[in-house]
Amino acid sequence: MSDVGQKLICELVDDFRGKVKAEIKRHVNAIPIDLIEPQVHSVLGALLARQGTIAIELAQAVSAWNYHSAPLFIRAMVDAHITIAWLMLDPKDRSKKYVEYGLGQSKLHLEHLKSDLTSRGIDHQKDESIQEMEAWLNAQKLMFLLPVELGSWSNISTREMAIEAGLENAYNFSYQPFSGCVHSTWNHISQYNARRSESPLHRHTFVAAMPEFPPDAHQLDTVARWLDETLVLYQKQYDLPEEKHLIKEWLHIALNEMAAKTKSECVEMDL
Repeated sequence: MSDVGQKLICELVDDFRGKVKAEIKRHVNAIPIDLIEPQVHSVLGALLARQGTIAIELAQAVSAWNYHSAPLFIRAMVDAHITIAWLMLDPKDRSKKYVEYGLGQSKLHLEHLKSDLTSRGIDHQKDESIQEMEAWLNAQKLMFLLPVELGSWSNISTREMAIEAGLENAYNFSYQPFSGCVHSTWNHISQYNARRSESPLHRHTFVAAMPEFPPDAHQLDTVARWLDETLVLYQKQYDLPEEKHLIKEWLHIALNEMAAKTKSECVEMDL
């Protein structure tokens, strides 16, 4: 990539980060705060911030704009999108369950750490990291009151959550296909980490491969689309003006401007 291209992409990424942060802040501020039961604001606000963070992280990792890495980010966004939509169907009860499940998982992790220290003859009560973790948990809910669930936090599958929230297509066409990249299943690795042997003596069997791909702006476009989809959920939930393509339309304009600048600067440099 030329110095001109690198400079313009850096500018694009910086502007993208600013746009995403501004829209996340605006939508989070629309979530009402109930000081008696603040979990709804906390959970839905943090999940939206998570979506923005994932989008920005992929934008900044230009070398990850490919089918090796981008699906890891996009699938996480689709997962969060389904979670948000399902939470919004019963915000108070489901936000409470979501928080308790997460804290319960931390409690379980803490007990595993204590057990490991004890097995190595170390007094876990004197371990600073254990004390900090216990304080963090107790500040939210007393540990002895925390349940530890071994199933999913919603007690149903992600597919069932998606169907209940009217997002079956999101599950079928995004969550499930991108899961192949997350879990390294054959349908993904046979396309991106294997190739057919050219030798008939090997029966043209699949052999390992590590192809490298140039950055593909389509991956950033997909991230922008999913962030828009999530923002629309908040617009509908909190009676905000519906703006369906806030990030994606902004990105398309920015990409077109970048392409024009690239062409202009290359002509000036007689490239």
